[in-house]
Amino acid sequence: MGAIPRSHQARVALSQALLEAAPGPVAWNGAGGAAHYRACGGVSRSLERIASWAEDEVDLLHLALGWRHARIGTELDGPLTLVIEDLPPGFLAALEAATPRSTDLMVVFLDTARRYGEPGRSPWNRSSGSPGPYAEARGFRFSQAVEATRPDRLARALQGALSETGVRFLHVLGPALEEESPTPSGRRSAEHWLSTRVDRPRPSWPAPVEPSASGSPPASDSFETQALARLTSDLAQTPEVVCFWARSAAPGPLAALGRRLRRCSLKGVLLEAAGAAAAGCHPVVAVSAPRLPLLLPELFEMAVFPLTLLVMGGGLTPAAGSDEPNPAAVRDLAFLRQLPEITIAVPADEEEARGVLRGLLELPGLGALRLASSPAVGVPDADEPPSLRPGVGRRLRPGGDLSLLCLGSTVFPAILASEALNSWGVRAGVYDLRYLEPVDRQLLAQAAECGRILTAEEHCLNGGLGTTVLENLARAGRTDVQVEVLGIRPDLAQADPEAHGLSAEGIVKAARRILGLGAGPGQQAREG
Repeated sequence: MGAIPRSHQARVALSQALLEAAPGPVAWNGAGGAAHYRACGGVSRSLERIASWAEDEVDLLHLALGWRHARIGTELDGPLTLVIEDLPPGFLAALEAATPRSTDLMVVFLDTARRYGEPGRSPWNRSSGSPGPYAEARGFRFSQAVEATRPDRLARALQGALSETGVRFLHVLGPALEEESPTPSGRRSAEHWLSTRVDRPRPSWPAPVEPSASGSPPASDSFETQALARLTSDLAQTPEVVCFWARSAAPGPLAALGRRLRRCSLKGVLLEAAGAAAAGCHPVVAVSAPRLPLLLPELFEMAVFPLTLLVMGGGLTPAAGSDEPNPAAVRDLAFLRQLPEITIAVPADEEEARGVLRGLLELPGLGALRLASSPAVGVPDADEPPSLRPGVGRRLRPGGDLSLLCLGSTVFPAILASEALNSWGVRAGVYDLRYLEPVDRQLLAQAAECGRILTAEEHCLNGGLGTTVLENLARAGRTDVQVEVLGIRPDLAQADPEAHGLSAEGIVKAARRILGLGAGPGQQAREG
């Protein structure tokens, strides 16, 4: 029978030490993690599951932090312990970006190959080319190296690490062969760590903001801010939901969620959301529309669990430091529509936003709620908004000559346009689809009965509402319906809806053109 591999000896020894020390929840992937969870008797099923998803140490970090965030407010016996068997340079950078200084996290580095140092001596020195100086510059505490096969010393080292707070490292060495001596070829070079060294000071982590006693939303004319204030109140009363803020801007009203809101970088946020879902929670990820394309590859691969995206700054929201809309923000709906089995909601007012959010939170898969910085509607706040079922819109005005199909910020201008057209004898129906995916096919069929449809959306002309309507009419064989699309024009680098014809006046003008009517008296006077 062959000798037991050194790596296996070290894993068994560390697992036994962890079981005796009972440090709390342990995230450990690979063969060592599988053996440890078997020894636990299945008490950490959710952590075992997410550890099996991790492809590397950085993945494991984000998954475990998301799991921990979902457990806030529950009984967590001890810190989160992360066991890693490699220390790539990207791990330290990811750890700094993902963890505030106060995070109760113990990282156990199981150095089975003995790349860094000898027992009883600090391995984190610049001469050995190890990451110690760069990790310490990030504010992480490292212990001296301890042998995995010395149970007494390992136990004392674990207890010492457990008595500390914040992010700390425990360095555990695998057993050495008698004939083996450390060689420079087995060590990392200093350049290996310099590539991830952080020279600028790390920004301070913001303290959680507790909900205000009044509960009233902040004064703002932005629909996005007003809607977020009401959504925050609903999310605060939904204990199974945890939120992740992956934007560079301040979280605004969502800051009132306090510890239930985790601020994190875009890199790794979906892994953290997956960890939260494994812990039995429904993750809500807030992301800006301009950065949405960066998440698409991961969303294609990972969105197999309940997840709701809050997409903010869509449409004509000006880019930072500019008066022009961001090219990605005016195409955000087109990006979202590429994701399989997604539900996309674009509410028209603050209360509709509350209703569609409730509908999205009941889904077993991926949903997205898109908000824009258009002016707030200011509808009254209801005590208990109904859950708006995905794929169900509403008819706001009956018609017969023309149907106006709208989403989000164009719904109320369409109502005003319908009233103006009615004064000229034109019956223009108004339909708020609410959901871009899945579209309300029955409502669309009703709107198509008059033979003329004008779609109006705060989005580019391709890939959004107009494209969705044309695709569904084509599938239904309705080639007899005239469809005109009103949206953001690519030749106009302006963030003003009126410049793109998305105001009530612009919708009236487009409707009269479709019907073959001349300009109205008021328009003739202005054009003259």
